[in-house]
Amino acid sequence: MVPHVNGKRRLCLCAAGLEPLTHPREIQFYSSVAYRGKQLLGEWPTGRIYEFDGTQLKPSDMTPPRIAEQVPLRLGYEAQSMAEYYGDLYVGYWPKGEVWRYGYQTGEWTLFKRFFSSVEGEPFIPYARRPTDSLDQAFFGQRITALVPYEGALYVATSNLRTWTSSAAIPDVMDPTRLAEYGALYKVTRQGCRTIYANSQ
Repeated sequence: MVPHVNGKRRLCLCAAGLEPLTHPREIQFYSSVAYRGKQLLGEWPTGRIYEFDGTQLKPSDMTPPRIAEQVPLRLGYEAQSMAEYYGDLYVGYWPKGEVWRYGYQTGEWTLFKRFFSSVEGEPFIPYARRPTDSLDQAFFGQRITALVPYEGALYVATSNLRTWTSSAAIPDVMDPTRLAEYGALYKVTRQGCRTIYANSQ
């Protein structure tokens, strides 16, 4: 039975051993995908993946292990984009622009690729320790804003955290090569894979 509050439906957010949520717990959902009979949602600030069955929303066992082990710390991981490609599940994560892949045949998670260059001694959010400038401290955090299967490829889009205007002064810590990694579009292909779209008519 779906609970109602003031005549409106209320979702039941449950976890093993926990009561349904009755108050917000500072969780934001950023992405969603239908994957092998499950509706999965990606969340911030733990990066955990949830399942929704139409009535209940609960933590899934589909979260990449390296992200899952950090869940209690609420570091700020964000499962920002999700897609199925060639039967595998791909999840794009903030703040280091990583894409994790769940192999449906192996049942295991692997780090598919980080779409930004690593920075020696970088903090949790890349470039957050740069000298003072006019930009937000997390401005150069690394996002995978979209994962889109189309025909024979999976397209991956990157960005920074905030709106980027032409008047923004670029700090010296950013060289042109690293700067070009923001706002980039990548095409991932796998031999023999082609996306088929169902006809809704």
